[in-house]
Amino acid sequence: MGFIFAGRGQWLMRLALGLCVLWPGRVEAKTTGVTLDPIVTHSIARSAFRTFEKINEADCVDDDVLTFHMTVTANQNANLEIWAGTDCALFVNRTTTAETLCWKLFSAPVGTDGLVADLHVRDILAGRTLNVPGSDTPVAPVGTLVNGVGLEACDPRNLESSAPFEIQLFFIPVDGTASVVDNFATWTARAKIVGPPPPQQMNVESGGESLLARFRYDNYQSNDATINGFTFYCDPPPSSATAAAAVAPDAQPLCDDSKTELMAGSTPDPKYQCATASISASKAEISNLQASTPYHVAMAASDTFQNLGPLSTVACGVPRTKDVEVRACSVSRRGAPHGVGLCSVAFALWGLHFARRRASTKRRRIRRA
Repeated sequence: MGFIFAGRGQWLMRLALGLCVLWPGRVEAKTTGVTLDPIVTHSIARSAFRTFEKINEADCVDDDVLTFHMTVTANQNANLEIWAGTDCALFVNRTTTAETLCWKLFSAPVGTDGLVADLHVRDILAGRTLNVPGSDTPVAPVGTLVNGVGLEACDPRNLESSAPFEIQLFFIPVDGTASVVDNFATWTARAKIVGPPPPQQMNVESGGESLLARFRYDNYQSNDATINGFTFYCDPPPSSATAAAAVAPDAQPLCDDSKTELMAGSTPDPKYQCATASISASKAEISNLQASTPYHVAMAASDTFQNLGPLSTVACGVPRTKDVEVRACSVSRRGAPHGVGLCSVAFALWGLHFARRRASTKRRRIRRA
């Protein structure tokens, strides 16, 4: 009888162990992934040369909005959280108070119809631009949403350098405890919120209704590998009414540095733009200017993020009247002179003058003989 009970006990024990294996109890629901649809932007149009993955100063100043459409496969009780920063899939980086490694931008229930998140550029950048290296003051209390950051997020002075920096967004489904992350998605952008410095030297030389700007730009000295060209600014702007009536014909035009809106180090105003030059150039002709009119000229460098740097030191020059005689007798590509009538008259007068000198010399020789 004891043997029967003993066998029955072992059987019950085995049944209990089997149930433990087959019935795991309460476990965290596992997500299967986050899919990001193509990104769109609201407020700033990007050229074909600058994708959404490049964020510049204008994006920050205007607080551009990047819209993400997401498809999330997860437990319906889960939330989708979007974090910006470094290795935000790690729980410790989303909860540390020592420094801001990650900052939260979005949180919403997963739902069944997909999710849409409008993320402001200033909020995306805030954790980098508002936290001085070594500071223990986060952009927002840990775990709270960063929302509505002001223009201070666009101040590059808190950055370690003016070079481009990387910003990564983490799309994390969170079910219950935030320490469990499964199949998150990422999106990476590069940001540069300061334009390149201006050329170290720039001066202008007078030309016929034009100015020739000569400049020197040392990429190694500027330490900015993203520079891709230069823009010139003239005051007064070319063909403006101010330039047409600048000085009287018999007056001596002089440059007066107190009479210009251009200032070294200031932000360029597009209305004064008058010429451009490539990154490989060392000079540029500024044409269509009024003769005998003082022009103040400055220039600025641009980069591949479509940032425009501050103005250089300001130079001043006065275009000359075009030399009609030289231009009239210049030779064309086909070998025929321009303005044949003027050239013919000039050559005829020169020939007559030479013939008279020759005849006069001959008469003097005869008299001496």
